[in-house]
Amino acid sequence: MFGIKANVLATYVLLFVLFGAFLEKCGAQKFFIDFPLAAVGHKIGGPGKVSVIASGLFGSISGSAIANTVSTGTFTIPMMKKAGFRPHIAGGIEPAASIGGMFMPPIMGAGGFIMAELTGLPYSTIMLVAIFPALMYFFSVFVMVHYEAKKDNVIGERFERNAMDILKNEWVYTLPLIVITIFMLAGYSPGFSAILGLASCIFVSFKEKGTRIDLALAIIMAVILCGSIINMLVVKAGAGGTLTTTTIAKISSIITNPNLLITGIIVYIIVTLRRENPKESLKKELKSFVVASRVGTENGLKIGATVGVIGIIIGVLTFSGLILTFADIVIELAGGSLVLTILFIALASLVLGMGVPVTAAYLVTAVVAVPALTHLGVNELAAHMIVYWLSQDSNITPPVCIAAFAGATIAKANMWKTAFASFKFAKFLYLGPFLFGYVPGFSLQGGPKAIVTAFVLIIIGTYMYSWFLSGIWVRPLMNFFKGPEAEEDTAAKEEEEKTEKRALDEALKEVD
Repeated sequence: MFGIKANVLATYVLLFVLFGAFLEKCGAQKFFIDFPLAAVGHKIGGPGKVSVIASGLFGSISGSAIANTVSTGTFTIPMMKKAGFRPHIAGGIEPAASIGGMFMPPIMGAGGFIMAELTGLPYSTIMLVAIFPALMYFFSVFVMVHYEAKKDNVIGERFERNAMDILKNEWVYTLPLIVITIFMLAGYSPGFSAILGLASCIFVSFKEKGTRIDLALAIIMAVILCGSIINMLVVKAGAGGTLTTTTIAKISSIITNPNLLITGIIVYIIVTLRRENPKESLKKELKSFVVASRVGTENGLKIGATVGVIGIIIGVLTFSGLILTFADIVIELAGGSLVLTILFIALASLVLGMGVPVTAAYLVTAVVAVPALTHLGVNELAAHMIVYWLSQDSNITPPVCIAAFAGATIAKANMWKTAFASFKFAKFLYLGPFLFGYVPGFSLQGGPKAIVTAFVLIIIGTYMYSWFLSGIWVRPLMNFFKGPEAEEDTAAKEEEEKTEKRALDEALKEVD
């Protein structure tokens, strides 16, 4: 029960779950939706594209595909339906995009931290390897949404604000994610980086009056954050030979001096007393802090309960010798074929992940499947990535696909149609593992030239793969074989649908 998994939970995961709750509370979620809405909302398939970008931004810190579907989906799914997407398509796009948040740094759910512990690699390495595959996943869903919208001529409405204005005025909401990424890449521990991310959230919350979290904490956290940044720069300067050890010690002692904290508290008291209604302001801000803490703690407990039970399961698998037996069975059945091995692991992860949190599905599958992949010559990190990607499929693959069913509920659509639509849009989920297994550059293995070449070819291949799966080529192909009359019928039908849509929009505007 209290193995590597519980250690990772206590050391990193709880802090990042709290960070996610505070980031949402500080007002960042609105920016994550408003910015993509202004940037692409008015284009072909605009609302669907908004769903993809918003799910990528919010999903990277939420750590749960289902939570991501429910939170961003309540806004994006009705918007997609209003624009002209069929209900089951709108309900399928959101969960397909939402599971991509589990691959997107800087947080990647709890699985990324567990992967770092199991492989013995720094979390910053896991992040770097995960960035390009995650972007390719979202690119694939984005392209499929574009062509799906093109088939039905779905075009969104222009947002009342300009994308550049939103970015100019609200870029500060990206600061917590930037802080975490910079400090982790600079070599600091994920736990320390998460605390600084939390500091940034509390500081950023003061941008809007309605989202403010306790001013005392904001001042203290701002001092901690600034001190940490100065300390990082000082240490780097010392490593480069610019500063002497004595100078570094003096600067560090000034930064860590308790008097700075006392000064911050005094400033807070003065600022509080000068307010119009200090008691009411303080009560409201402290309430925001408690609410964010409670949400983060509840989410952490859910993951904790799962990790505890998984510890027992993995203990049984390890001490009974089933891990080696399973690896041997898979290798023997696959006959040494990597393709068949990945397919068997996909099937195993689907069965093991039915109705189970994806972190649990990844852990159980990784223990039994990684040895089989490494035996066939796959790099250990790439093997873990294969299992981690495939462990997400139970969220969108029938028969038990909770995230897809959540999307269907919001869209008020047939749950099986929605599930299969979600399965279709998430198809890069099954291509990614093969790229990890066969293309070393996909997991940053090899020289810079080989990696760049692999990236370029994968971008082109992903576009073609998504275009093909979207099925946009089917109708023109059928019309080609049927002759010019069929093309005229199709054009007339499309024009009729456009006219009906315009009439419906005008009627809705009159009602409004």
